[in-house]
Amino acid sequence: MEVQTCPHCGTRVLVGADESCPSCGRPIEAVTTQFSEKISASGEFQSASDPANPYAAPQGVDLESQLLTHETGGLLWMLFSFEGRVPRRCFWAVSLSMSAVFYGMAFLLATMFGHESPIVSIGILVMYPPIIWISLAVTIKRWHDRDKSGFWIFINLIPIIGPVWAFVETGCLRGTFGDNRFGPDPT
Repeated sequence: MEVQTCPHCGTRVLVGADESCPSCGRPIEAVTTQFSEKISASGEFQSASDPANPYAAPQGVDLESQLLTHETGGLLWMLFSFEGRVPRRCFWAVSLSMSAVFYGMAFLLATMFGHESPIVSIGILVMYPPIIWISLAVTIKRWHDRDKSGFWIFINLIPIIGPVWAFVETGCLRGTFGDNRFGPDPT
């Protein structure tokens, strides 16, 4: 048998066939098992995950879903997916971090092998595809936050006015308030 805490009233409930709290009458099915306890054959409680124990292993943590899903705003979703919305702070954080990593790696290669070494050129060429992919993914998600299609990225091809427009739209203006056709408000 299992002892759980009712999420509605906080009463400790022995969960059996009845599946409802005897104190408040609400169903127990929504109870999280993070604080659930098992009763052993001798009648003693055995905690599955004791919140008072800082050394207990975390329960229900799925690293893959934390990194990949849009709902959690995972790092892989942020860098490689073209779906969803991101706020300005994430756009700027990724853009500045990506620039720092690129120039840092180029400086490191140039320092290690010399400025005119072919290894430096090859290293920079190897870094270009992921940099371009990440910048496209984050910028398109930023256009989505402004409730515009990702094809607005092509405005950068218009000389002078295009890059200025894109900078103002993606880098300076707040996204649409509330949900839009690309997802919920990320702020």
